[in-house]
Amino acid sequence: MHEHEYVSEEMLCVLAQVAGEDNVLMTEPMREHTTFKIGGPADVLVTPRTADASCACWTPATRAACP
Repeated sequence: MHEHEYVSEEMLCVLAQVAGEDNVLMTEPMREHTTFKIGGPADVLVTPRTADASCACWTPATRAACP
């Protein structure tokens, strides 16, 4: 079990299937992804590579009320 209770294992599996396992990161430091190199860890960072994958990730995430 991971430390973020509001993101279920099932949700992580769905996101990994859609976006690819390497594109779903847990506790990812946002400083690696921002212009000013600042920011704490994101609970979950999903980086789909296509517009279709982005849409496919959005639907289950919004249904599960993920921030």
